[in-house]
Amino acid sequence: DLLIDSPYTRTTPPGSPVAGGFLKITNNGKETDTLIGGSVDFSEAVEVHEMPMVDGVMQMRQLEDGLDIPPGETVELKPGGYHIMFIKLKEQMIEGEKHKATLTFKNAGDIEVEFVVKDISQTMGKGMKHGMKHDGQPGQMNHTKQLSEMPDLMRVVMMHSDKLNLSDEQQAELKKWRESSNDKVQGMAKAVEAANEELLNLALGDADKAALEAQYETIAAQRKAIVDAKIACRANMQRVLNAGQYQTLQSLYKENFVMAGK
Repeated sequence: DLLIDSPYTRTTPPGSPVAGGFLKITNNGKETDTLIGGSVDFSEAVEVHEMPMVDGVMQMRQLEDGLDIPPGETVELKPGGYHIMFIKLKEQMIEGEKHKATLTFKNAGDIEVEFVVKDISQTMGKGMKHGMKHDGQPGQMNHTKQLSEMPDLMRVVMMHSDKLNLSDEQQAELKKWRESSNDKVQGMAKAVEAANEELLNLALGDADKAALEAQYETIAAQRKAIVDAKIACRANMQRVLNAGQYQTLQSLYKENFVMAGK
């Protein structure tokens, strides 16, 4: 009596510990059934999760008693809502792959399904990126990163939003933060560039030691302001993202910038 529609999971970066599973379940029977778990070859555990807002913060937690599928209704497991969580991945999820899985229901028992791995980029690409098309240019973000060794986490979110399983609420929170802080940070970056040029002019001119030291102190203070802004950005990320998403964000940063030598 249960119909499973379009199961899929998302691509993951190398070393990612988790992946989400999404699908629609229709109960054509006369009694409520409950999705309580499952099993796959590519992860050590399969859990059913929800993502409620608690005191204004999005949290992810396991549904210990499972997810009810009422009779005559369709329940959608989707990013930012109910979903299956594949815990402790044994391999990277690569676009186009298909993975067999067993979903376990309280009444129906085990049902065999197949999850397709998709690389979905539109989750925030058309929302967050479009809303910031004038102030989120890659070149500008590269500038800011070069001025501080603090990780540019917002840049990674914009590049790989599809891999973070962000809810609409999370996207809105991050977009709001980006729009409110971007002009300020870019202004800091331009100020450092201008100060560096001035330092070069002073050094090539007749400036004495005191003038050079004063200019260097100005640049150091400006760089510290950028670091402080990035620390605030990190704190906001930790507030908006759940633990699993933040861990994935860290892995993505290391993959794209640390391991790549950028």
